[in-house]
This record gives sequence, C-alpha cells and structure tokens, in this order.
Amino acid sequence: MKFGVGGGIGPVRAGVSTRGVGGGVGPLSLGGSWRGTGGYVGLAIQAAIIGFVAFWPYLLGTWLAVQFGAAEGSAAAEVAGWVLEAFYVAGILALFVMSSRAKRVAEEQAAEALRNKRRGLRRMQLENEQADFRSLIAAMDEHPTGVSSPLVKKNERALICIKEAALVEPRSAYRNGPKVMKPVDHGVIWFTDHAVRFVGDKKQVEWRYDKMIDVTRGPDHLRFTVSNRNLVSGVAAESVSLIGAATKWGIGVFGREDASDARALAVDVLQDIDTELRSVTASDRLGGGEI
Repeated sequence: MKFGVGGGIGPVRAGVSTRGVGGGVGPLSLGGSWRGTGGYVGLAIQAAIIGFVAFWPYLLGTWLAVQFGAAEGSAAAEVAGWVLEAFYVAGILALFVMSSRAKRVAEEQAAEALRNKRRGLRRMQLENEQADFRSLIAAMDEHPTGVSSPLVKKNERALICIKEAALVEPRSAYRNGPKVMKPVDHGVIWFTDHAVRFVGDKKQVEWRYDKMIDVTRGPDHLRFTVSNRNLVSGVAAESVSLIGAATKWGIGVFGREDASDARALAVDVLQDIDTELRSVTASDRLGGGEI
C-alpha cells in the first residue's frame, strides 16, 4: 500500500512515501525510489543537487568572503553567505508575488472582456426587441384589426409575422426522462385575427383563439393549450414578450379580450426595454457594470 506525506514553503517542496522520496525548487523536480542500492545513490545525488540549488547563494557568499580575506568559517564569511541567501530568497518571493499579481491581472482582464461581450450581446438583443416592439405598436395603430394578405387564409386578416421562430413540443432529454419543451422545427409565426399559426420547414401548426384554453409563458417560449388537440405545443423566438403581446393582440381582435390591453402591454414592455437599453449603454461608456 502506498502512503506518503509532503509539503512546501514558497518555491521549495518535498515529499516522502513508502515508495520513495522527492523534492523540488521552482520548476525543478527530482525523485527517487527506495528499491535497491541504486535508488539510494540516485537519491543522494538528487538531494545534493536540490541542496545546491537551494543554497548556492550562501556557498557563493562565504567563498567570496574568504577570497577577500575573511577566515574560512568565520562570522564574516557566515554573514556574507546568509546575506546573499536572503537576497536570493527575497528575489524568488518577489518573482512569486509578481507572477501571482500578473495572473490576477490577466484573470481580471479576461473577466472584464467577458462582461463587455455579455453587455454587447445584451445591447444587441435589446436593440432588436426595441425595433420589433416599435413595429408591433405601429402595426396596431395603422391597422388595429389586421390587413388582408395572400399569406394567410382567405377568411382571416394578418396582424403581424415574426420570423426566425421555432415550434416547440414536449420531448424527453433522455430515455424515460421527464418531458420538456424543445424546438422541433424552425420557421415563421403568423398572428391573425383567428389564430396563431406556425409555418415551418417540416410542420404547420395552428392554435385557434376559439379553441384556446390556456396560454403559458416559459423561459424562452409560449405554449398553448387548445381543446381540439391533446398535445400541448408552442412557439419560441428571440423575444418571448413579443410573442405574448402579439398573441394578446390577436385574442383581443378576435373578441375574447379588450384589444387595447395588448397595445398597453406592448407600450409598457417597450418602456422597460428603453430603460434597460439606456442603462446598458451608460455602462458601456463607463466601462463597468454586470450583465
């Protein structure tokens, strides 16, 4: 069974176990096995090298003191040796501190770069949402009950279309696991005066207002429960708030709710977007803040 202990002080470290012994100074590491005489000889050589690396300033100081007239083994020679050794240790500690400081500065710079990237992405998202909600409010004002369009059913009027959307349906993340809403197709969402309709690359799904029982908002999607279908599905886009406001507009035009509530909701969301966008922009100018 292997068993051992070890430790270190600053750049100097050492350890011993039932299999052997080792040590090191700075980037230099040496070790040897207890097995056989060769292991002892190698260990002795390694110990001598480590000792020299650790105490060569002391040896050099005493040698220089003797060369300048101090008696070998005298107090003057000892003082000269330990003075050089102290400078050596201080230099190693200084390098260690400088290295730690440089590492900390690099980490802080990396963290700041990440914060800047997040702020940039959030600002771009807010600018897109701002433009989308302005377009939504303008559409509500210009044609409050929708417009005729060849892209929707003949008996329906188009309200707004959201591009780069996804159809979400319950799927298991793993076999027999709990089901969560996952994208299963990509396309566009048409909101009309009769229904929310997803038109994708593979599927077309609609949720009629007269069949709609519940509308539930998820973290990145809106799902609809309808009376004519057991499967609870929904849609996702960059802005869930935009989907929610457009759905509320459609339900209002259909007559199940007050259509003016949808415009009031859109205006409130736009004001929140404007406020956050000003905050993010100010944070960019000051070069700080968290996202």
